[in-house]
Amino acid sequence: MCHYESFLVAEIGGRAAAALCVFRPGDEASVMAGQAMAYVQRELGWTEEDVARSHQRMAPIGACFPPDAGADWCIDCVATLPEYRRRGLVEALLGEAIQQGVARGCKLAQILIFVGNDAAQAAYEKAGFAVHDETRSPEFEAALGSPGFRRLMRKL
Repeated sequence: MCHYESFLVAEIGGRAAAALCVFRPGDEASVMAGQAMAYVQRELGWTEEDVARSHQRMAPIGACFPPDAGADWCIDCVATLPEYRRRGLVEALLGEAIQQGVARGCKLAQILIFVGNDAAQAAYEKAGFAVHDETRSPEFEAALGSPGFRRLMRKL
């Protein structure tokens, strides 16, 4: 799901300035992410104890992750370097991501953000997304500093 082939990248002067990831949700994406994480952990020489501690640190995220809402196209890992913000890069990337979803026959897209990320929410709403739901957890907030996830969705 976060394989380099899933990323769209906006460059300015040959430098990556903004990016996002697109993928179809489901078992295949989860399996790919798990395989990638296991590969990196092996390459780093992690022990079983290291892996167990990592799973423990990730538990608040999994516990706060929203239930399936029927989206068949996901946009994730959206980021822009600070010096390139407010130049329309995310807007352009979102447009391309939406076009790719339509070309693949998808009908409903979703984006997850941290509750309180108002700038991201405004950008996604400008692209036609609307708040669908949110999940909150005290453990999530303690671990990540945000009360939880907010999901935005739009028809393709």
